Amino acid sequence: MSKYTYASLSPSQAKHKKYKLVLYDKDQKRIKTVQFGDSRYQDFTQTHNDQLRKYYIARHDNGREDWSVPDTPASCARWILWDQYTKEKGFENYLRRFHLKRLDLSD
Repeated sequence: MSKYTYASLSPSQAKHKKYKLVLYDKDQKRIKTVQFGDSRYQDFTQTHNDQLRKYYIARHDNGREDWSVPDTPASCARWILWDQYTKEKGFENYLRRFHLKRLDLSD
């Protein structure tokens, strides 16, 4: 069983990062924060360019990045920014892929 149950996604305040993903346990206690996506570059959700997506995946599929776990910047970028045409759809698929629930912090 995963140590993570919930995830939230918001814009990052970190220099040169696009988004902040926060992972929580079953009691909604924050476990890990992942800053990802270089704000100086465009991603698939911005360009919708299938060829650039193909190049990104080939360039990053080098054995050093672990896309099979939810808590790495590489995994967040791959599945949220480079998988679907929108960030929202990418995040939905990321949640489904890693069996997580969305935690809405806007309340």
